[in-house]
Amino acid sequence: MGKTIKQIADELGVSKQAVTKCIDNLGLRSTLTKNANCFMVGDSQEKAIKQAFAAHQTANQSANQNANQTPTELAAVIGVLQTTIDTLQGQLAAKDDQIRGQQAQIEQLTAALQQQTSALESTTAALTAAQALHAVDKKTLLAIEEKQNEPKRHWWQRRRKEQTEE
Repeated sequence: MGKTIKQIADELGVSKQAVTKCIDNLGLRSTLTKNANCFMVGDSQEKAIKQAFAAHQTANQSANQNANQTPTELAAVIGVLQTTIDTLQGQLAAKDDQIRGQQAQIEQLTAALQQQTSALESTTAALTAAQALHAVDKKTLLAIEEKQNEPKRHWWQRRRKEQTEE
């Protein structure tokens, strides 16, 4: 039929608690059958438990290999990482300088734009004043031309006109 938890633990070289914990993690607790105070594990559950332990052991071996590296290998890795950090810090400093330059350029362009705006406003004001002055000059010129176009009157005709205007 199957094996007990103790038999599987002995095959794998682990404790019964480790096998029980693996069964709980895999959710196989409900599929176990009890036979005379012993839990019996079916063949498919046994395979799943062994695969879980195999995956766990592979992860432990790779972690142990990393921990067992020699100091020279660790120094080489640290050197590579430090070089990468230095390169990234250099790139970051270059980007900071680039941002500062762009901010200065924005400030210069803003100042130039404000200067152009004020120059445009003063030019507009000057043109408005010139138009007003031109209008006054034109009215004055028209009035002078009107006076010149009037026929000559004698002194008595002018006097009558002045009296009628009053």
